Amino acid sequence: MNSESFLERDYFYPRTGRTYFMRGKRTQWNGINAHVEYLLDVTENRNAMRENAKLTQQLTLNQLMYEVAIKSSGINIWEYDIQNDSLFVVSNSQRIKQNCFHIENYIESTIKNGYVREDSIATFRSIFTRLQNGEREITEDIWYKTTDELGWWCERVTYTACFDENGKPLKAFGAGRDVTREKEAEKKFYEEMSYREALQSGNLASIKINLTKNLVIECSSPFKTVKKLSNATADEYFSKTASYMSHKSMRKAFSKLFNRAMLLNKFNTGEYVVTLDATRAFDTQKVYWINYTVHLMKNPDSNDIFAYVSSTDITHEKVMQTIISTVAKTDYDFFCRCERQHKFSA
Repeated sequence: MNSESFLERDYFYPRTGRTYFMRGKRTQWNGINAHVEYLLDVTENRNAMRENAKLTQQLTLNQLMYEVAIKSSGINIWEYDIQNDSLFVVSNSQRIKQNCFHIENYIESTIKNGYVREDSIATFRSIFTRLQNGEREITEDIWYKTTDELGWWCERVTYTACFDENGKPLKAFGAGRDVTREKEAEKKFYEEMSYREALQSGNLASIKINLTKNLVIECSSPFKTVKKLSNATADEYFSKTASYMSHKSMRKAFSKLFNRAMLLNKFNTGEYVVTLDATRAFDTQKVYWINYTVHLMKNPDSNDIFAYVSSTDITHEKVMQTIISTVAKTDYDFFCRCERQHKFSA
């Protein structure tokens, strides 16, 4: 060390557990080489620095974990300035072009550029009106244009507002999740439901059952024996229907196939249509050949499993099949068809 150089160093004394900062410099003092130094107890300062370094490292780690979690979840996050109508977005959805961007005049510019689908514009505007009016939390589904601008995707957005000390709304923090598949599944569900209801309008009985909640939701039929099952449990419906089968073997076959546990298992294993032909009576002793067809679907809103049961009269078809089969096996000059009332067998 030359005569003008300084020495600065921390010394830790294990015996006392204290840390000292030493600063020294070589100099001439009355013609004698000397070393001037001072010691400063910096234990608290150094401990604080080490703790701060640990906290900084932990904060960096937490931020990294947060970013990874957000990216993997596909959730979009943003901050909306209510007073200045500006938005800063940190986005993770592949349906949005940029990962970070700031948008001024957010409401009108987004609509003007065609990013919001026409049937979502009113809802989109209402979100920000409600925020300005002081609502604390808002959740809506908004349809936006896709990045290729050829289609649309749906985001479920939630805004949570922040206020100043006078209750004036300042900012809102938002989060959005891509629910396009859910909305498409919902649309398909209701289209399928409407289609099934239209098909069932000419049936002897049309039943809508919530298998998850074990409840008959709708029951349409000209027969009293079916109508009185409205608001029954699903278990009661299947049990009572089986009791009207004309043969013990048919009652057994129906009960084995048409019960909540079996139908839920069918749905979970990917079998969505279940059918069975059986003979039964309704309000009188007249016996019908009935084709029971059950369509199984999941409601995307509640995730409940529904069964749509149609009872179609196939008596004429079955009779004609029997006649044709008989004719094919028999020599005859003429034949006739006779009907008689059927008495149930035990």
